[in-house]
Amino acid sequence: NAMAKLGATTRSQAVVIAMQRDEIDSAAVGAATAARARPVPASVEIRSALEQMLGGLVSLYDVDGGVVYLSDADGLSLRQVAGTGGAGFDLPEVVALGDGTLGRAALERRAQLVNDDRGSSRGTLIVAPILAGGRLVGVIAFAARVSRPVGRSELLLLQAFSNRVGEVIAGGGDVERQLGVAMDRFRTSWSAGDR
Repeated sequence: NAMAKLGATTRSQAVVIAMQRDEIDSAAVGAATAARARPVPASVEIRSALEQMLGGLVSLYDVDGGVVYLSDADGLSLRQVAGTGGAGFDLPEVVALGDGTLGRAALERRAQLVNDDRGSSRGTLIVAPILAGGRLVGVIAFAARVSRPVGRSELLLLQAFSNRVGEVIAGGGDVERQLGVAMDRFRTSWSAGDR
């Protein structure tokens, strides 16, 4: 009933609307909820490590370009923090959760093939949500050429890789080295699937 009265389609959206209308106190939401919703800070070190990781993705055979989005402070949108690829790989700088193909794919929390809203000439766009501790941290999206068949095993592989990326950037430490190791393992698996 509360969701209907607020005009919300999800419980999370209902909470945000109620907080914006001062119908519930943000302190009442609790420290646990705030900690769970806290975005991963996109430090210079993390951005640099993500750029290197994307460079590794694009160096794979049949991959044209990629972007990484991380959650914004509001928790309801994603901001592009790293990107690489040629002309024609122009994804938006900011994506609202649930809006467009990228926003919907992020909410579904599983790797998937998506159609580009703008009808680009690039190949298949593959999107994998980055999860850490059960929460959405961001999204990895990259374009595979049409010559590269992408099946369920590739999507599962990408989802496992993106979850590892989430664990690394949420955990801190030597992010660059840890992402390098994860990228090397992903590269080996991705290449083996091409045979």
